[in-house]
Amino acid sequence: MIKKNFGKYNICWNKILEYCLPAIVTIFLFVIAMIVKGVYPFGGNSVGYIDFDDGLVPSYTGLWDVLHGNFDVLVNWNLGAGGSYGASAVLNSFLSPICWLVAIFPRCDVIYSITLVLIIMLALMATTSYICFKSFFPNVNKWVVLLFSLIWVFSGWTLIHFTNIGWLNLMILLPLLLMSAYKLVSFGKYVWFVIILTYMLLLSYYITYMILVATVVVSTIYIIMFAKDKKRVASRLFFAIIISILMSVVCFIPSCITSLQGHRFSGSATANPRSTLFSHFFSKWAVLIVYALPVVLFVRLIATYRSDKRNVLFFILSMAICSIGLIIEPINMMWHTGSYYCFPLRYGFVLIFILIMGSLYYLNKSYYSHENVDNFENIEIHRIAKESVLIGAGIVYVISVACFAFVGGAINAYRELSFVNFLLFLIPFASSYVIIEVALRLHNKKLYFARLPGGIIIMVVCCVQIIAGVIGYCGDITNNTMVVTNSLNVEVSELDNRYKIKDRENLYNLNFPLLMDFPSMSSWIHISSEEQFVGYHNLGYETCSTTLMSSGGTIITDVILGNKYILSREVLDNRYYELIDQVEYVEKGTKDKQVVNLYQLKFNMSVVFTTDVDLSQVIDDSDNWFANHNELYQELYGQEDEIISAVDYTIAEVDPVENTPSSYRRYQITVDNVAGSMLYLSNKIDEEVRVIGDTYNYNIYNGLADMGIHEEDHIEIVVEVLDDYGTEEIANLLNFGCLDIAKFQRVCNSVAVNDSTLEYDGANIKVYVDNVDGDKYALIPFVNLKNMSGIVNNRDVAVLTAFDTFMMIELDAGANKITLSHQPQLLSICAIISLVSVATFVMFIIINNFVKIGNNKVVVWIGTIGGCVILIVVGVLVYVKPLITFVTTVLIG
Repeated sequence: MIKKNFGKYNICWNKILEYCLPAIVTIFLFVIAMIVKGVYPFGGNSVGYIDFDDGLVPSYTGLWDVLHGNFDVLVNWNLGAGGSYGASAVLNSFLSPICWLVAIFPRCDVIYSITLVLIIMLALMATTSYICFKSFFPNVNKWVVLLFSLIWVFSGWTLIHFTNIGWLNLMILLPLLLMSAYKLVSFGKYVWFVIILTYMLLLSYYITYMILVATVVVSTIYIIMFAKDKKRVASRLFFAIIISILMSVVCFIPSCITSLQGHRFSGSATANPRSTLFSHFFSKWAVLIVYALPVVLFVRLIATYRSDKRNVLFFILSMAICSIGLIIEPINMMWHTGSYYCFPLRYGFVLIFILIMGSLYYLNKSYYSHENVDNFENIEIHRIAKESVLIGAGIVYVISVACFAFVGGAINAYRELSFVNFLLFLIPFASSYVIIEVALRLHNKKLYFARLPGGIIIMVVCCVQIIAGVIGYCGDITNNTMVVTNSLNVEVSELDNRYKIKDRENLYNLNFPLLMDFPSMSSWIHISSEEQFVGYHNLGYETCSTTLMSSGGTIITDVILGNKYILSREVLDNRYYELIDQVEYVEKGTKDKQVVNLYQLKFNMSVVFTTDVDLSQVIDDSDNWFANHNELYQELYGQEDEIISAVDYTIAEVDPVENTPSSYRRYQITVDNVAGSMLYLSNKIDEEVRVIGDTYNYNIYNGLADMGIHEEDHIEIVVEVLDDYGTEEIANLLNFGCLDIAKFQRVCNSVAVNDSTLEYDGANIKVYVDNVDGDKYALIPFVNLKNMSGIVNNRDVAVLTAFDTFMMIELDAGANKITLSHQPQLLSICAIISLVSVATFVMFIIINNFVKIGNNKVVVWIGTIGGCVILIVVGVLVYVKPLITFVTTVLIG
């Protein structure tokens, strides 16, 4: 009896070990990559690349603050002079408890704690995928299933996109969603499908949208080909999807609205032409061909069409319809919600998952059952020929995979790949394809593994490529971790955080306000509004894509908007700037010691700017920044003359120096009549311009760039510009203006500082201001977010907009107590809808267990009609409409 029970326990532990093994192997492989790449704690590098430093680390630092109660979950007034942090949190899957693990580490170590979060997510991806694959294909050997789990975890999609760690939560849930979908359509079990899909929508509606499109496509094919009661299955899917959407609207609707109003969505249509064929072709394919095994087996599956028509056709149609966007760009864009930026195949995980499921189906039927449907086994190749092919392909494979391991991170498929760079993906894929195909035809029993012909060779080839891929993409060896950590070295605790800090030369992380926990106009966030972008631009602050910078503008706008503190590597004039701190650090790339100075402006500054001018009428939508600043100066300071004037300059092309990229041309510019003035460069070139200084170089984007104060009558500036711009174009797009800074200081300091206070607590800003000299308006120098409400002396007032984006309030006579509040749009009504939907779903599940409401004919017909409506909407928006656009503009016009 004891032995019998012991045997049961032994079987139980074997099962536990089997299902833990994918996570263990995943962690082991990733730790190896960390050691090789010197990732903390095995070195000083961080795990990420691409957007990791500028986007992910600051975002998780913000999450750390939320979890420690340091700022409101809905809005952050530090970032970009105000931003909807709640919308960003939804896009980054901050409702995942795994992400909350960053809270157990010190704030300054967030850059390293993210590594733990990533490892746990990858381990869970391996576990859920193994459970899914094993559930659907029980005949396939567990070692083969494990291999496919690793291929899924470290797929081309994961390697290229893992820096958006929040999206990996969706990849953990996707296999579970598929399993619950099978229970739903087969047995009418709603609970797990609805719970999982609702949670996915709460985590990231953006990626879940792509999953829903795939669900509609694949389920339609499934219903047509396999469902016996098509109306009932369609009805179940419709109600499950609709109730999931309704239950999650509290998060994704406010966030989605904010995103749709953002600059990225409004301006992205011009970045990627809608009617092109094969756009980003190499980048798209690079995501799919990191591993050859799923492709080999999927091709073999197609070859078995005659013997298993219905099942094979299901996989062929699913793959074909979901992959049309690889060729037709308008369809590809609609899979990305109508827009994408830099990542041309974010839904690549759908195609990879279909490839893996098709491959496992083929193995389950061909190699792990008694049916022989493998036409390839009838093809005989002489033993010597097989061995020669294996040796030749093996040599190419080893060389190419080694290159992939040590160069992969530097050649990312997140933008347009050149054909030469594409070869880094294609050659190891092609060589491994040949090796695997030949290995499957070997009948040497010594090479069998996991009951698979040539299994040992196949396992080795795939494992080597997995390790190479993880090493290649486990952080970039050129990753400048110090860009992040330096931002934490500046002491800001003694500064008055009612004002803002300005990174004058873009020295630090783009989202450094989140890292410093101090307000600034700098921001890099995908949901920054179009109005915010335009407002920055029209005031001369530098903007680039979704990046808003505190660099740019002038002393005038800095005073008005409260940019009291200045970070600069340059030594600034002590007549106008007071040095209050210095930070010394060692630059990672050069190992040189650098110093960053922290200055304070010597100008009269109020936390709130009061004026009798309606600022909503000042500054039109113009990029004549010198004229804009003269208008500001005249209106707000009661002056009649111009404070900044354009000056002439000469430009001449000079020979490039060593190490200058071939895509850049170098010019020397001489500017005259600048003595005693602050010189500003007006740059209207879309791309960045490199300014070459005596001690260091820095980049400027479109906007006004501070060239400093000069005592000599003329100065010389060297710039590097992309080769696309010739001398004449540059002469038209670059202009210089001199600001009489001494006069502005006198005028500014002659204006009395008003008696005002400002503080922000969570989503609210509280202001007290006395009406000075009959001033009628107060400029609160923070962004007027959508759905702001204002109260002045206990009465509701409108929150006006100044300079396209900043807040302005009309004042009462005397003292003014102002409260400004923000709530995401439609949050209240969406919360009610979600609560009602949850209650309705719970009642439905309880009643359906007894009455089977879902089988009622009326309910089935309603669900069927609703399912058809969803199918038509998805079909028209994602496929038909973009296809018509493509045909009419490319093939006809």
